[in-house]
Amino acid sequence: MKYVKILFLNLGLLMLYFPVAYAKTQNEVQELISRHLDASGGVEALMSMRSITRVGNIYFINDQEEYQLCYRTDLIYPNMLREQLKEEAIFIDRGTDGQTFWLWTGHEYETTQDPGIIAYMVSTAERANRDMVWILDEAEQYQITDTPTWAPQKSACIKEIAPQDETNRTYCFDPQSGLVNVYGSDDHHRILSDWRSVSNVKIPFYLSDYENGKQRMKIQLEYALLNLTFMETHFQKPDAPQAGCVTMY
Repeated sequence: MKYVKILFLNLGLLMLYFPVAYAKTQNEVQELISRHLDASGGVEALMSMRSITRVGNIYFINDQEEYQLCYRTDLIYPNMLREQLKEEAIFIDRGTDGQTFWLWTGHEYETTQDPGIIAYMVSTAERANRDMVWILDEAEQYQITDTPTWAPQKSACIKEIAPQDETNRTYCFDPQSGLVNVYGSDDHHRILSDWRSVSNVKIPFYLSDYENGKQRMKIQLEYALLNLTFMETHFQKPDAPQAGCVTMY
């Protein structure tokens, strides 16, 4: 009987402990996300962005060799997107006006019904550069985790816990600035740095992409602009090839 009482006592303590520990962890998760949002301009400023343009160079890396292309992404939130990676020829040119999804296929522009490409464009057009606003609402799906080997030391990190999957994403935060410095998984992660103020928000001007520990791609922005006015045709499927690096127009 004595042991039974002790067992029930221990179970009672566990039932009291775990809700408290879970609440503490959730508070820590929310604090990290909120600190990032405050450091990057605040939720109101991020959600007030009407459009963003990011221009620079992208480098694909293979066996220590780099192949450079000019890079440009234009967004009109929440549903218009155009991405261009070019030199004299077109490497990638794709986009959506919010209704039609299209891309360059190597010899012409065509509409696409590929669900993966469409899902990517929809998510990018809505959440790009302000993804952490949504993650704050999804905080219960994350928990505090140890700093992975691919993240800068002393980073504070959170990891997605639902649904259970080996590729669940981890976000790590710089302890000084509070900004995200890396996110991803053991197989694929992306480093963010060189955060700069653009109008009233901050965005990373340097991104470096790693697969299985090897750097595969990096982007260095030259500039970024908020709330430009675009012609509607910029996000519609072009009639003819538009090669070359287009910076401003």
